[in-house]
Amino acid sequence: MKQHYYAKASAPIDARDSKIATQLNKQKITVKNFDKDGLTNLEYRFTKPLQIANTSVSVIRYLGDSGSYFFAVAKGDMATFAKSIHARPVPVQLKETLSWGDINQYYQHTTDVTADNPYPDTILIGREKTSKQSEFYFGCLRFDY
Repeated sequence: MKQHYYAKASAPIDARDSKIATQLNKQKITVKNFDKDGLTNLEYRFTKPLQIANTSVSVIRYLGDSGSYFFAVAKGDMATFAKSIHARPVPVQLKETLSWGDINQYYQHTTDVTADNPYPDTILIGREKTSKQSEFYFGCLRFDY
């Protein structure tokens, strides 16, 4: 039996709702909406960084279109974090499917790939080409098919 290291996926908090934005602001979480008229493209900033699996997270992003990508910008060692959740390097044959700008380096499916579910929710870990060496992102890519 395959072991998985992830939290159960649920709908992210949508701060485009003014009541939710007000509650987040009370908790010193600021929200920026990058696309006011269309796709979901939100950034959540924490005044006090969160500590998640030996990383420090002060920014979380949520992007949605046909599918969604919910990810944290973290400070720490990317390879150590990937190893801690048993993520594997993204193989060449999956680079196009599992890549946003060809920058994802590690992945971990949250369930097994099957004929009925060829693209399960996937944890992605990577670094932008312009990122500092101590910064990386990790999050969940959900396909909508």
